[in-house]
Order: sequence, then C-alpha cells, then structure tokens
Amino acid sequence: MNILFLIAALATFWLWMSPQTIIAAQTDPVAAKILERADTIRNPQGDYVVHVRITDYKPEKPPKVAEYEVLVKGRDRTVVKTLAPPLDRGTTMLMLGYDMWVFMPSIRKPLRISLQQRLLGEVAYGDIARANFSGDYVPRLGKVVERKGVPCHELELTAVNEKVTYHRAKLWVATEDNRPIAAEFYAFSGKLLKTCTFEDYRPEKGVTRPHRLVLRDPLKEGYYSVMEYIHIEERELPGKYFTKEYLDKLRY
Repeated sequence: MNILFLIAALATFWLWMSPQTIIAAQTDPVAAKILERADTIRNPQGDYVVHVRITDYKPEKPPKVAEYEVLVKGRDRTVVKTLAPPLDRGTTMLMLGYDMWVFMPSIRKPLRISLQQRLLGEVAYGDIARANFSGDYVPRLGKVVERKGVPCHELELTAVNEKVTYHRAKLWVATEDNRPIAAEFYAFSGKLLKTCTFEDYRPEKGVTRPHRLVLRDPLKEGYYSVMEYIHIEERELPGKYFTKEYLDKLRY
C-alpha cells in the first residue's frame, strides 16, 4: 500500500512539473538576465511591424532578393507577408507558438511548416518569425572572450524543445551593454549550421539596434545571406490578425 502511494505521489509530482518549470529550475539567473537584455536590444518586446529585406549571395550567381512585412504580437504570434519578388507576393506565413503555416494564393489549404525549414538561402523561417532567444533557450554563462574586437560574454544556449529553430547556439554579447555581437547555430547532431553577426547598429526610437544580420554557411565559402531591418514601427496590433481565418483579408 505504501509503495502504491509513493508511486502515485511521484506521478503527480512529475505531472505538476511542466517543462517550463523544469527549465526555470535549470536556468542560470545571471545568464537569463543578460539574454533578456540582448533580446530587448535586438527588437521591441511589445507589438511591432518591421520591413525586412533578405539578400542571398552565392559565388558566380546573381543575388536573390526578397522583402517581407513582419507583424509581431508579443513573443508567440507572428504574421510574415511576402512583398517581393512579384512571383511570391501574397504568400503569407502565420506563427502561433512553435507552430507555423504558409498560405499561398494558389492553394486553398495552408501548408504546415517547421521553424527549422529554409526560407531563403541561409535564413530559416524561425530566423524571421521568432526574434527572441529568451524563452526558446536555456542560457548558461561562459567565459569573457573577444569577438570582433569587443569584450563579450559567451552564452551557451540549449533549446527548450525540439520545435525551436536550432537545437543549440552560442551567443556573444558585449560586456559593456549586452548588445549581440555574433552567434553560432548548431543542429541536434552537433554540426555547425551557420554563423551570424549583428551589424549596422543605429538608433531606433531611442534604442540602438542592429539593422543588419549576416548569416553564413561555415562550410561553403562565399555562401551567405543578409537580413536588413529597413523600418521598425511599434504599434498595437489586433489579435484577429493572427488567426488562420483572417489571413485572406490581409492587404498587400
């Protein structure tokens, strides 16, 4: 009887211990605070709209360019409207939590996609749809190193679940002000998928933010993609925008 009671108690305990609770227990509070500050510098933490241009470069080939209007509500709801090239205009992506769908004018039903899939070149859907590291990764603070001539905290990031864009990442943020300087992203196998540098820091509504991210293939010389944040506007966005039913009504 006592053994049965103990088993039932343990089962209840593990049901109560959600993944978020377990993750919170594992998180280094100092590393978490640094990561949150880095996210605040990368992008607004409320509702906002940003115009993004992606240019993909490959040796001996003309660059491919695409433009998007990205609507972000909080941390878990995003709509990505494709503005260019003309052939893809009207294609819309919807992210709710870690789930994502693509809506094409020529197809009636939305297609389920993952955050890990490639959007263009070195840019994954998750790179444009989920802009925060905190909440998606458990951070661990490493040593202070120099990156691009800047003293940086080295953060080891481990994904909270298998749906996050990358299984593991390293992020270097300036010790002076916690601005992101560089990152590396890894697959579950441990393979280095891509590197990233945060560039073109400029004031945006009182906050100095990076306006260009350069993502490179570490195994192929000359293969890289540039994400440019052309304009960021902070404004409240209606919740109805972030539903499958409303996407047909979005204007382009």
